[in-house]
Amino acid sequence: MHQIRTAILVLGFSSLLMGLPSVGVAQTTSEVQSMQISAQANALLQKGIEQINEGDYADGIADLNRAIQLNPNLAVAYLYRGVAYAATNNREQAIADFNQAIRLDANLAEAYLRRGILLYEGGDQAAALADFNQHLQLNPNSATGHLYRGMVYADQDNLAGAMSEFDRALQLQANYPEALVHRGAAHARMSNHDQAIRDFSQAIALRSNYAEAYLNRGASEFALGNSAAALRDFDRTLRLNSQQPTAYYNRGAVFFTVGDREAAFDDFSRAVELDPNYSQAYISRSLVWFEVGNTPNAMADLERAIALNAQDPTPYKVRGDMRMRLDDFAGAIADYTQAVTLSPDYAAAFTARASARVAQGDSLGADADFSRAISLNPRDSVAFAKRAQVRSSLGNLEGAFSDYSQAIQLNPQDADSFYRRGVVRKSMGDRTGALDDLRRAEVLYRQQSNAQGYRNVLRTLDQF
Repeated sequence: MHQIRTAILVLGFSSLLMGLPSVGVAQTTSEVQSMQISAQANALLQKGIEQINEGDYADGIADLNRAIQLNPNLAVAYLYRGVAYAATNNREQAIADFNQAIRLDANLAEAYLRRGILLYEGGDQAAALADFNQHLQLNPNSATGHLYRGMVYADQDNLAGAMSEFDRALQLQANYPEALVHRGAAHARMSNHDQAIRDFSQAIALRSNYAEAYLNRGASEFALGNSAAALRDFDRTLRLNSQQPTAYYNRGAVFFTVGDREAAFDDFSRAVELDPNYSQAYISRSLVWFEVGNTPNAMADLERAIALNAQDPTPYKVRGDMRMRLDDFAGAIADYTQAVTLSPDYAAAFTARASARVAQGDSLGADADFSRAISLNPRDSVAFAKRAQVRSSLGNLEGAFSDYSQAIQLNPQDADSFYRRGVVRKSMGDRTGALDDLRRAEVLYRQQSNAQGYRNVLRTLDQF
């Protein structure tokens, strides 16, 4: 519910093109005019390149336009003009120039890379990957090419392939902060947060003002339970970039977790102010509204999240949870049903719907939903324990015993499951086993300072 969103921003490729191929000048005396035109075009080309490398895109484009007029076959001129158009957010014209550069010189590796980056940023991953593949075929030692191919793989959930590409980029360029951040993000997605933090920290050591590295390191710190460290990193991110909505969202999630509702509300609100389409921030803010008793505003935020992304099951699940707490079991079931319709593998939504069915007295429906949740997540001890209760109520004592046993195996500190399995064993005539379970529950309740559970088990033991 309050899980932090780890975000990797698409990194702009800002390094300058180097190693411009030299352009030969004709030597035949019969082509003096052609030589003069070529010389003029080359001079304009070189001047335009210098201006673009210095960030003077308007003058650079103007000189490259003149160079192309004099010599329409200058592939490098189209390449650099495309770079300038991309830098000034003229994506369509930039891609057209990279296309022309490739038509004129199919071995111009940089043009494939640049076009691939624009295609990637535009969401066309298949075309981008084809360009990055071609770029790396022509230039296998391109660290940037390996970085971007790794980014595509990561987006496609091919984390092993992504890690291989990021590793290769860092072999080629050891001090490459972008590659470190993306490799760190891949580690984080695989729950290798210690390694992720090492990569993010190394990126920060190389570039102390790298906001995205702090942002992602904070997310991994939070995942490890280090709330104070996470807050420091998110604060640092916002000092570097006060317009970063993800940093506000992430910091708000930490504040919510540590119980600072007011700070969480302020950060979630700032996130949606900066990005009105930030559906996850609306969902999280709805939790704060609900916790402070403002149900109408909580529901309004969830409606906004659904309007922004009707295919996201999360707001339906959250709204179902709220309706459960309001004893609106039918409404909760409707929301959970929508969540699992949108995401048939949403184990938590099946578990929640099963609990709502229990509240409505539908034990058979609850058993089916718990079973589906367990098939999706066989290590969910809570689902086993709850299904055991349902099966016990249906008189299926062997099934209940089996489920409680599985819950205990997954969570040996589950005092309730020891207690309830003891009751089931008593009903099955296993007095010795029942006493063993009840005494274990007694110890756990005492260790966990659960007074009510402790009293319950003592009353049951008195019946022996």
